[in-house]
Amino acid sequence: MRGVFQIARFAGIPVKLHWTFGLLMLWVIYASVSSGLDAIGVVLSVAIVGAIFVCVVMHEYGHALTARRFGVKTRDIILSPIGGIARLSHIPERPAHELLIALAGPAVNVVIAAVLFVVITLVEQQTPRILSAGFWSLTYEQSVLLIIAKINVFLVAFNLIPAFPMDGGRVLRALLALRFARSRATLFASYAGSVFAAAFVALGVSGNDLILSLIGIFIFFAANQERRVARTRLRLESILAGDICHRQPVLLAGDRVMHEILPHLANEQDYLVLDHTGAVMGVLFAETITDLRLGGDLLRPVRTYASPLFQPVAASDSVAALIDLFRKEGFRLVPVYDNGEMVGVVHRYQLEALLEGADPGTVAGLPATGSPASP
Repeated sequence: MRGVFQIARFAGIPVKLHWTFGLLMLWVIYASVSSGLDAIGVVLSVAIVGAIFVCVVMHEYGHALTARRFGVKTRDIILSPIGGIARLSHIPERPAHELLIALAGPAVNVVIAAVLFVVITLVEQQTPRILSAGFWSLTYEQSVLLIIAKINVFLVAFNLIPAFPMDGGRVLRALLALRFARSRATLFASYAGSVFAAAFVALGVSGNDLILSLIGIFIFFAANQERRVARTRLRLESILAGDICHRQPVLLAGDRVMHEILPHLANEQDYLVLDHTGAVMGVLFAETITDLRLGGDLLRPVRTYASPLFQPVAASDSVAALIDLFRKEGFRLVPVYDNGEMVGVVHRYQLEALLEGADPGTVAGLPATGSPASP
């Protein structure tokens, strides 16, 4: 995402701030001064907003650390004036895991609110006159804590609205995915998100609430994006690996000496490497070929340069499943098997072409990986 910069890193996860967050703080200062608050009041107003966003960061870490528990990495957490987002590497395969990840964020806010209410109650027993200052007063510490506590309660209620891609929308998708395919569940949840987004914008405009309107606009575009992705995935789920694989790929014998075959290898191409039994043992990446051309031990066998970064797939596997696999594992080239026999290979650029809307027949007819001369 553009316009962000890192401000912290906890548990190995970068926390980043969008530049528009500065505009929010300037607006808070302006609004505080305009309402007649003194310097201490302005500082407290800024501190309250800062404390609320600390709660938002903790909310996002609830998602991130729960996702880690299920083997899903978090690329980063980004804060903006309308909230935060934990960008996960991929959606967990099991709907139950997605459900728990989605609920973990609001659960953190429940804990924060409960702790603050306990603290306020304990302090009130010592000085019962303090809370009479009023909810929005910045004069007494307990009133400030009450503001933050109630806002955490609001965050729980608001985030659980079933407006995809908010937490409530993800809960809805996870529940729908227990019965329907994930892509169809995403479609249903995204339609619900668009409806709520329109309601947020309408309420924001009628109530002169800029933040609510911005949230509605964000949800609307995000829901539309998710809907496009879901439709693309539905299309890709109907295409099989056997439909797009190269049927005559160039395969390298692992026992061959590198200097014998290097002149026959194409630049910027990846190759599957076979062991002495004819089984795939690894991948010779284009970067390795380039390094060897620039200088390297060419008297060593090809197998010594093969990377184990691959996994056999079945011809009956859907392209959607392959895309998930490639993204999760970082694959670039995999062999395709049918009834125990290798029938071809699938390369990353084929999947990228399908994501861009290419026809499966066209993708299958793309130039095969490697040069036409078999080393």
